[in-house]
This record gives sequence, structure tokens and C-alpha cells, in this order.
Amino acid sequence: MDRMTHLWPEEPEFLRRIQVRPADDAPRLIFADYLDEHSDSRGEFIRLQCALAYLSPNDPIRAELADRETKLRECHETEWTNSLNGLVNGWEFRRGILECVSMSAESFIENGVELFKRAPIRRVRLFDVGSQLDAMMQMPHLAQVHELDLCGNDLGNGGVNILTRSPFLQNLEVLDLSYNDLSDTALQVLAGATNFGKLQALHLSDNGHIGTAGVEALAGSHRLQQLTTLDLSSNDLGDGAIRALIDPDLLPSLSSLVLNGNRIGDTGLALLSKSKLLGRMLQRSPKLDLRENAIGPIGMRALAESPLLAQVRNLDLSGNSIGDAGLDHLLDSANLKVLESLSVRMNRLTDEGALALAESPHLEQMLHLDIRDNAFTSSGIEAIRSSPHFNWRLVLDAMMDIDMMPRAARPRRRRRRRQPGS
Repeated sequence: MDRMTHLWPEEPEFLRRIQVRPADDAPRLIFADYLDEHSDSRGEFIRLQCALAYLSPNDPIRAELADRETKLRECHETEWTNSLNGLVNGWEFRRGILECVSMSAESFIENGVELFKRAPIRRVRLFDVGSQLDAMMQMPHLAQVHELDLCGNDLGNGGVNILTRSPFLQNLEVLDLSYNDLSDTALQVLAGATNFGKLQALHLSDNGHIGTAGVEALAGSHRLQQLTTLDLSSNDLGDGAIRALIDPDLLPSLSSLVLNGNRIGDTGLALLSKSKLLGRMLQRSPKLDLRENAIGPIGMRALAESPLLAQVRNLDLSGNSIGDAGLDHLLDSANLKVLESLSVRMNRLTDEGALALAESPHLEQMLHLDIRDNAFTSSGIEAIRSSPHFNWRLVLDAMMDIDMMPRAARPRRRRRRRQPGS
């Protein structure tokens, strides 16, 4: 099997510079200029993917650029990936460069050395790891992997022990251990590992058995000081885990925390709402995902009173129990300044909540509203539909249980305003 043949003599040096500065677009765009000079369509492809990586979903030029990017990929993808034939099962271009592959553990053991000769790979997704994990962790070419995805391999706590003993993971920046049947014991082992000093992102979603003890161990680790992203979604976290994570002396670089699908409850949300951690999270992204976290009206009041709410553009509260009272707290907040996407799906809301929404001036700024799976009647839905604040020309996506009906008389009952301090 022949090694990768570069089309242009300077290409390896351009790719080397891109590998040295993977987060910087400048080396990619310089390479694109070089490719343009040689009438190589990869130049345009790099520019398109770099642009798309930073455009918002609602940007008016996004659809046009995405369409052109798709056409280029359809025309040239076979040609651009032929060097990986027989080595991998799948691949992904990242900002124009072939950097991500998926393959079996057996293929990685047998062909890993050749893989890195053929493409500037950074991320490897491995499947069918099973009993080969020990052998794989002894492969020297593992040191060239910067992002390792082991999601869904049922590694268990024993597998994490094997990972932490590998001498070839010192360059790892991203590790995905989701869906691996891990418990607090695995996190305690990770917290003490000496080979993850460069780790920036750790994904532990859907393990189910991770709780406060494991999170406390991670948060207190002096070996994970570079960690910026931590995904703990769909586990068993309560407010105790939040107490550990918001400690200002622990995990100082953490700025992205994924918590949906736990049970942090009102106390956990109250703690998070007052934390510096939430401030860092919202500075990085104005989205707050609190789905399925056993949050009720008291937690909503704490969030509504937080000045940090003023930075939230996208708020997902699906699958909680905030009720009409919790929705009232939110809509009455003086901090609800830039919210444009709200999901209160499945929150035990009634027509009283629908009327509160209908009368709220915040409805005018909404681009997305999801109120499905609540106890609204047709009168409640019609109240929102008829609201003077609900501009159908601006709302891009309004999800409701009942199809839009012929306009009916809007209910005249107005909600009772909460008294200060209630």
C-alpha cells in the first residue's frame, strides 16, 4: 500500500505548520492561498469550512456557503481521502483538513504507524476495543493522538486503570469515555493519573453511576489544571457535585460544564447561579442547558435573581418541574435581557403559564420557543398565538402541541402578579 503522495512539493511543510498550531486558522488560510495558486480546489474548501466554523446558525450567508461546501466535498472527497483506503472506516474534515478518523482497535494496532504518515490526524475514534485495550495502550504511535474517542466500548473501571498506565497518552488533549459503565471509582483513578497533564476536555456522559464522590475527586485533582471542558450529562449528580465544581480554588480553567440529565435540583441551581463558574461558562457560550435536572420554582427564582442570567441567549429547561410559578419567576426577571431561545417543554405548565407567556414583552425577542408536552388547552395555545408580543415574522421556530387553529377570542383572564418577596 503506497504512502500518501502529496500533489505539491511544499505541501508537507504547510501541513506541519497546521499541526503545530491546530487552533489557529492562519496556517490553514496560508495553505489555502498556496492551493489557490495551483488551481487546487482544496483551497476553496479550506476557506469555506473555516468560515462555517464560526458563522451562527442564523447567519444569512450560511446556507449558501454550506451548499457550496457540500458540492465540493461530493465532487472531490474520494480523491482527497484515497490515501486512507483500507485503513479507516470513516473520516472527517475539520476546517478544511482531514484530521479525524474512526477505525477498529485492531486496525489501529496494525496500521496506526502508517495512518499518521498518510494524513495529519489529530482525533481517533476507536470501536470494538474489548480485550485489545491493553495492547493498544502500548502502541507508541498512540502518542500522536491528541483527541481519543473511546465512547461506547464498555471499558468499565478496569479499562480506566489500563488507560492511566499507558506511557503514550502524554499529548492527549481530549478524552471521551462516555457510555462506558464507569462509576466514581473510575473518576478517582483519573484524578490521580500522571499521564493526562495536557487534558483540556473530558467527556463522561451517560455512564449512569457517576455521583458526588467521583466529581469531588476530579475537582480536587492537581493534575487536571488544564481542563476547560467537562461533560457529566446523564449521570447521577446532585447538588453536592455542584458544590465541588464551583469551588473557586478547584479546576480554575473550567469554562464548559455539561450537566443535563442529572438531579442537581433547586439547591444545585441556586449554587450554580451565584458562581464564578457560571460566569465563565456564559462568557464562553451564551447557552445554558438545564434539561432534566429536577428543578422546581425555587431553583427558577434563584436563576431569575442572578445577574448572570443577563448573558443567556439560549435557555433549555425541558423535563423539569418549574410549573407556572417557576415560569413567573423567569418572566418577571429584570435580568432576562437577551434571551432569544427558550424551551420549557414538559414542565407541568397550565393555561396560567400560557397567559404569562402571552403577556410577557420578552416574547418579542424570541426566535425559538418550545412549550410542548405541558397541560395547555386550546385556549392557552390561542393566547400565545394571539399575543401582541408574538411576532410570527420573527419567530423562526415555535413548537406547540396543537396545530395553529382559526383565530379565536383571546382569553381575557389575566394572571395574578406575584407580590415582591413571594
